[in-house]
Amino acid sequence: GLCVAIQRCQNIYEIVQSPNPPSKNHANYIRNAACNIPGVERSICCQLEEVAPEVKSSDQAINLLPSDCGQSSSDRIANGKDTQVFDYPWMALLRYNKNGELVDLCGGSLISNRYVLTAAHCWKNSSSLKIDHVRLGEHTRNQEKDCIDCDEGEETECAEPVEDYQIESSITHPKYNRREFSNDIALIRLARIVEFKDHIRPICLPTSPELRSKQLDKYIVTGWGLTEK
Repeated sequence: GLCVAIQRCQNIYEIVQSPNPPSKNHANYIRNAACNIPGVERSICCQLEEVAPEVKSSDQAINLLPSDCGQSSSDRIANGKDTQVFDYPWMALLRYNKNGELVDLCGGSLISNRYVLTAAHCWKNSSSLKIDHVRLGEHTRNQEKDCIDCDEGEETECAEPVEDYQIESSITHPKYNRREFSNDIALIRLARIVEFKDHIRPICLPTSPELRSKQLDKYIVTGWGLTEK
């Protein structure tokens, strides 16, 4: 392993930050794996694959985002029609509790292994609806298994099951105005880390100055057809 600040050891830091006390095995592991870095309050010997990049104040926002993003497992083009499985693996479905029944009313984009980017009005709506959880890996809502349509004789490729995530907290833009729909943006922090798979992957955000200033004449809008008509 590598001796790092405990905040950089992703799996251990999740256990330390959890409101639930660590199990006996976890507590023993954390105690036995303690190490010493001068000037660091608490450090631990961390498995290499769990070490997060060191964050500097100047590039904190960029380093918190995954570099392996925007990867689609399908080379098909939607062209305004039904999308194929694996086309947009960052799509998140926001599910609400309406009188004891789950309804799907909003969407978002997975941007890291813990955050979903969505609209502020999806979180702060005027009704009594409250978001129950976030679903990732969904393609066709009314069927349990999502598979690619293959030609006769070809092996059918199916996605793994969807995954539901409880919500830990949210942040809405401080200047969000519902009447004008200005600053209509929010972040949802999921209650546990997302494991990336072929049908669940993060999208890339325009963090570079070149992308921020680029004017695009075409965009892709994805969803589940609620407002299609």
